[in-house]
Amino acid sequence: MKARYILAALAVVTLAGIVQGGTISFSNDADPLDDLSEEAFEEYFHEEDLKDKDPEEFEKRAEELKDHEEMVREVNKEYQAGNMSYFDKINALSDIPENEFEIEKTGANSEPRQEYARGLIFENFTDPDSEAYFDRLRYNRAQLPESYSSVDLGYVSPIKSQETCGSCVAFASMAAIEICFKKITGVEDDYSEQQMVDCGYLYKCNEWNGCPGGCNGAPIKSYVMWAKEQNIEFAHESQYPYLDTNTNYNCPHSLPVHNRGARVNGAWATLNGDEELLKKVVYEHGAAVVGIQAGKNAGEARGGLSEYAGGVYTGCTSGDIDHAVTVVGWGRENNLDYWLIKNSWGKQWGDKGFLKLARGYNMCGIGPRIATVACETVAGATDPPQTTPYHCKDIYPNCAQLAQTSCWHPDTAENCEKSCKLCPGMTPVESYSCYDYWNNCYSQLAPQVCSTSDADKCMKTCGTCPARTPVPNPTTPTPTTPYTPPAVASCTCSNGVDYNGYGNCDKTYQGKTLCYVNEPSTCSDLQETTFGQYSFEACSGTYTPPVDATCTCSEGVDYNGYGKCGKTYLGKTLCYVNEPSTCSDVQESTFGQYSFEACAETEKTTTCTCSDGVDYNGYGRCGQTYQGKALCYVNEPSTCFDLQESYFGKWSFQACGA
Repeated sequence: MKARYILAALAVVTLAGIVQGGTISFSNDADPLDDLSEEAFEEYFHEEDLKDKDPEEFEKRAEELKDHEEMVREVNKEYQAGNMSYFDKINALSDIPENEFEIEKTGANSEPRQEYARGLIFENFTDPDSEAYFDRLRYNRAQLPESYSSVDLGYVSPIKSQETCGSCVAFASMAAIEICFKKITGVEDDYSEQQMVDCGYLYKCNEWNGCPGGCNGAPIKSYVMWAKEQNIEFAHESQYPYLDTNTNYNCPHSLPVHNRGARVNGAWATLNGDEELLKKVVYEHGAAVVGIQAGKNAGEARGGLSEYAGGVYTGCTSGDIDHAVTVVGWGRENNLDYWLIKNSWGKQWGDKGFLKLARGYNMCGIGPRIATVACETVAGATDPPQTTPYHCKDIYPNCAQLAQTSCWHPDTAENCEKSCKLCPGMTPVESYSCYDYWNNCYSQLAPQVCSTSDADKCMKTCGTCPARTPVPNPTTPTPTTPYTPPAVASCTCSNGVDYNGYGNCDKTYQGKTLCYVNEPSTCSDLQETTFGQYSFEACSGTYTPPVDATCTCSEGVDYNGYGKCGKTYLGKTLCYVNEPSTCSDVQESTFGQYSFEACAETEKTTTCTCSDGVDYNGYGRCGQTYQGKALCYVNEPSTCFDLQESYFGKWSFQACGA
């Protein structure tokens, strides 16, 4: 009986295709839109009727549409057979001839419709501070999880659309910054990409080989470096809304600031990355801005990523980078590793605005170009929450008709929000949650289908529709009852000690001792870990550094050569310290605790003097000359300005009086 239901039942996508001239005929496969005529295509996507106005263009588009429909059918057939990991769908750009597409660097196009805007400009650069930072991550041997998702952790802000402006780098950079802010403040906000486009316009054009050009695109590092170097305070989207291509790139002097207690204090970018480094960056910061190929002619996919609809994308055979996106996680699906990527083409594109891109193959050129940011909290009062005005509108002209039957269909719901009553604060119309997915539920399948596992395909006929509930309104917070700790709650330490030895106020983190607390706790600075809640406050007044504790350097040197004040990081020398340490700036790493302060103390007593070391060739103690000058191996750490490294140790001409 079930087989008869399936054979007889066609999904009611035809209801989403009611047009002025009648009903569009849909195919009955993975994408019901992959067999439309050009006339039906123009009707469905509400495009201009070209048949009479421009017959030659109409024929060109009809031919292009058939090519794309064939491609989509081929991809989806392979997907359904289990031979391909992703699937495609026809969209409003599928009938544009290839030769009418601009390889999108600017987002500008004279055509009324165009390829999805991109805007990543190639720039050849090397930033020493960034390379040093990424080297530290490369040599961090901490084990990373099999999967990670900033989306699941609640860090990722809603999907946005860059529309036709080539501002992908601004959107990708702001997505990373919003994630960074959410991680340290716990507060989600919608900041202004237009501020980046306007105020970062032409930043450092005289210094960089390539600079941000607004809708004409930008190098991958542009906006993260601008935000960090200029100590930018961001406006909220509602205070400075996005203008697409309708901007003159003037940055207002009185631009509002939306202070939520965080700022960018670090930014790094490289062209020398790889996928292993990318994973470490995403895990460390929650997100990374990367360059990929997304446009047409991106390998076998022909349409690039524009028609991607879901699954793990493997369609690129080229790595000609033209688009910036934000990597927000990684995972594995159907035995294929993937990157989880937030795009800026709106939530109607792809998998609700996201892309899963095959991981481990440099798919679409992912890996070499990476940029990221670090953030810190800002002391003082913060601004109250802002709400971005929601523009409730219908895109399709026949939404009122579609809303009667088809708001359940994703395409109708996305493009007919007003008629379907899907905007914040509204209660959706009946067809959003109460519908028959099969079009023969009433005429052929009832009542038998209502007692089978397929009853959910005939909810309306079977009378099993769920109750309708209003769409959450962001301007009306859910009332909450203030939390009052139980009378027995206190801010006290438990006896818990984790696998790294933290707990009991015996070990410092960020220069302060911590402990895991007795729960429930009244401590004001509680932090969550998988081991439990911890606090610095609970250790206040309980910790006295051991008598022998000092702020001194150990002999430790990590795999990247950091340690013993021999190499600079962020412009300052550092060393791994003798623990326990009294240094006020102690930081944790997988290699141990390190400090800049300890090097400052050491350098007070450091000299440029010779040691007694002599190597196998007799060099040392100023006894032999090299390049016409005497040299010696030095006492470390050393202040000699001409220090050179060798397997035997550091040596200098200066220490010999040269």
